[in-house]
Amino acid sequence: MSDSKQVSGIAQLKEHLQTKLEHMQPRERIMLMVMVVFLVLTAIGLSLWKTHQLAEAEQQRLSELKAQLGYMQQQVITMKPAGEMELSLMEKIQRVAQQSGVSVQALENSDGAEISLQHQNYAVIAQYMMQLTQLGVTFKQYQLTSQDQQINLTAMVY
Repeated sequence: MSDSKQVSGIAQLKEHLQTKLEHMQPRERIMLMVMVVFLVLTAIGLSLWKTHQLAEAEQQRLSELKAQLGYMQQQVITMKPAGEMELSLMEKIQRVAQQSGVSVQALENSDGAEISLQHQNYAVIAQYMMQLTQLGVTFKQYQLTSQDQQINLTAMVY
């Protein structure tokens, strides 16, 4: 029943508007149509403009987040956990070996330590050396040799 009441209400409104339009002069009808078109175009324009502003604000936010992420990635290399500088040379060598997943033999001597390790991949050895360097370990001398598809690193560090 409510649907039939709505339909009859819409029909009555349509008839009322039709009679009002018929009683208007042609000039008034044209002005009314121009005004309706103007209002519809203005509403569409405002909605597009608002959408554009929101998209621009999100783009600015994204740019700021990208810049912040880039800054954070640069700072990761220089940031060190508290207490890391207090580790002894042997602790640093063993900690990095565990993180890298390599087995290292290290002998401590008066000048520092002599380390020896083997792996199949140069990249893993290079990563191990890079991580040690980031912890403040200095390579005094090192030698890379290849034997039986294994790469051997022998180094003096301090």
